[in-house]
Amino acid sequence: MKTLRTVSESDKRPNWLTNVALLAFTTLIVLAFSVSGFAGLSVTPLLLDLTMSPGSSHTGKLSLQNTGSRPVHVESQVRGFRTSDKGVAHFLSKEAAEEYPYSGEKLLTIDPVEIVLEPGETHDFTYEIKFPEVPDPFGGRYVGALFKATPVEEKVEETAGSSIKVATRVGTLILIRPNEEVLVDGKFKEFVVKPKIESFSTKIIYEGTRLLISTLLNNAGNIHIRKTDFSGSIVISEEGGDVIDEIEISPHNVLPATSYALNELWSIPAEIKEGEAKAYRVSVVIDVLTPYGQTVKVQRSLKAEM
Repeated sequence: MKTLRTVSESDKRPNWLTNVALLAFTTLIVLAFSVSGFAGLSVTPLLLDLTMSPGSSHTGKLSLQNTGSRPVHVESQVRGFRTSDKGVAHFLSKEAAEEYPYSGEKLLTIDPVEIVLEPGETHDFTYEIKFPEVPDPFGGRYVGALFKATPVEEKVEETAGSSIKVATRVGTLILIRPNEEVLVDGKFKEFVVKPKIESFSTKIIYEGTRLLISTLLNNAGNIHIRKTDFSGSIVISEEGGDVIDEIEISPHNVLPATSYALNELWSIPAEIKEGEAKAYRVSVVIDVLTPYGQTVKVQRSLKAEM
């Protein structure tokens, strides 16, 4: 088999964790929303994607169930969050929430704050979101409704001065968009939808059988890019322009002031693997629909030798 080489752009990925204090959790909740409760505790829904009028309020229920065999003491918590380029939600401390302008920590309340759940018992927590009349900065807000459960006997030990041995957390991610612009001092604060490709690269993997195509998409706007408003494709072609294959990109939610790594795998055809090495053109095109009904297009291309 011939030797395969990779041609890629420099991958300057932002370090989202620099100078940001993050809370330590026993689980990760991702924006792909494959969240599942720890053994012993589950919550529904896992995701709320809301559109609210500035100055309005919204109430609803979050259902928490003790699926374990022991009674647990449950404490509800509110935390703003942002996401990594892998879509992992990082819940922010009070201080870090002040640094992320789109944290929705101050908008959400949950009732009750504490409760004991018996084995098999389900309880509905009431949440309320109050969206400000003039969000500053204008845009979306992102907050998690979290539930920390501790076995009742260990909670008693904590009260007596012993350390907690077990703590389980599950939660619901809440994404909020304003439904209209606001007028301030005679000027409209508007929606900004600004996707941009921070880096685009290829890498041959699996002993030369697959091409990993990575697109780091940044959301420089002020509202989250919804997966339903997102489409994209990757085209592999000859340098002369003849198309070899086209891959549809899997859509994802992307929060403002964050990036998401879109990774797709392409099976390299036998005639390319076994033929003479030469350069091919790999191109990516992404379309994002705005609340105004317009489409923002971003694209990038590079040469990959195979």
